[in-house]
Amino acid sequence: NELLRVCKPGGSVIIPTYINIADESGDSFTEKALGRIGIKFSRCFTADSYRRFFEDIGHPDAEITVIKGRVPCAVAVLVKD
Repeated sequence: NELLRVCKPGGSVIIPTYINIADESGDSFTEKALGRIGIKFSRCFTADSYRRFFEDIGHPDAEITVIKGRVPCAVAVLVKD
């Protein structure tokens, strides 16, 4: 919300994060591999849980794009009214 507060009207805030596309219950291969070299995730999202995260904090209109690859990520775009 603070990012949107300082954004000009009509401006966009872009929030990327790594996601788990393996399944809802376990860690992805990528997350495990990155953990071995010291990269830790405080929260592991799936595409659905990332979308729900924005809905839960009052941004149901967040545009979510999933980018699949070796390290899959989701990008949320919020537009300030």
